[in-house]
Amino acid sequence: MLTTIIATLILLGPTIFFHELGHFLLAKKAGIRVKTFALGYGRKLFGFKKGETEYIIPWFPLIGGYVKLAGMDPSEITGAPWEFNSKSILQRLSVLVSGPLMHWLLAFLVFTAIFLSGVPDYLVSLNIQEVLKASPAQEIGLQPGDRIFKINGVVKKDFSELRTLITEHPGEKIILSIIHEGKEITKEVIPRLNPKTGKGEIGIAITPFPEKEIGVKKYNIFQAIERGVRQTINVTLLILITFWKLITLKISVRNLAGPLWIPHMAGEAARLGPSSFLLFFAFLNINVGIINLLPIPLLDGGHVLLLGIEKIKGSPLNDRGREIAQKIGIFIVAMLAALVFSNDINRWVQLKKIEKEKSIIERVLPHEEKAK
Repeated sequence: MLTTIIATLILLGPTIFFHELGHFLLAKKAGIRVKTFALGYGRKLFGFKKGETEYIIPWFPLIGGYVKLAGMDPSEITGAPWEFNSKSILQRLSVLVSGPLMHWLLAFLVFTAIFLSGVPDYLVSLNIQEVLKASPAQEIGLQPGDRIFKINGVVKKDFSELRTLITEHPGEKIILSIIHEGKEITKEVIPRLNPKTGKGEIGIAITPFPEKEIGVKKYNIFQAIERGVRQTINVTLLILITFWKLITLKISVRNLAGPLWIPHMAGEAARLGPSSFLLFFAFLNINVGIINLLPIPLLDGGHVLLLGIEKIKGSPLNDRGREIAQKIGIFIVAMLAALVFSNDINRWVQLKKIEKEKSIIERVLPHEEKAK
């Protein structure tokens, strides 16, 4: 329990702080007065004031945060040059997106730090998942479960190298070193030309398979930065694809998790070690960044949408339009909150049920062993 609490604090504290810091810094740069910088919601628990900004910790910390900008509330607009709505659309846009973009910066820094400190290096083989009928692979006796660990006598860790050899060299012999039923064997295969694509094929589907850990691989600063950027992009694309599958109902919405389940995941990641926890931290931050940029009123992305409408029509939405947009946002956020809270509660119920059954088994087994 203590591990879960500490892990949750370490996870959510920086995530919320840097999001609000992004808004704060860009607002200051644009010459917008910041009235409040809060880490949490509710009435002030404690805080202090410096300049025109009050920095506070409310009664409900780490469930979010906010930066209150002068003139962002339509009812408080006076036309003063330091107000949010007195700034250009580009300046306001930079303030709005700076919070979400901080999550990508955090993820990038974490990934880069992991590559700098070193990652486990594995001897990787290529696991054959499927062999097509009447294909060159089937003709030479390849089977699902076989693992390719050398290609033309050289260890290959990347499927793209094998794919290039196959697709770009139809009709040319390739020597595959394979682990088949625990034995190392060698097979020769000649890719067959596909007349439709003009590429070579042998008829297999492959996934990487880690054979064994052979050490720790460290990267220099330039390699770590490059891999940090690549990893950040890859995770972002993975999450976007998952979102699209949720929208198109290819994945059940029951897979969505919310704030009630995050502490459990944080605790589990922390128990697996620092690397696992940092990876979860980066993954969560990219998720939060994407969610905040969704074009839903109440979120940063919703404010960006309103700026886009203002740019197109040449003037901001009137009070009635803003009120309608806010109601739509409240409805969407409420529906999503109800869904993820329901999922989280179901997960906790199932988890407690499993823990109870495990506890019963642990109590019964010693008695059965004594009886024997």
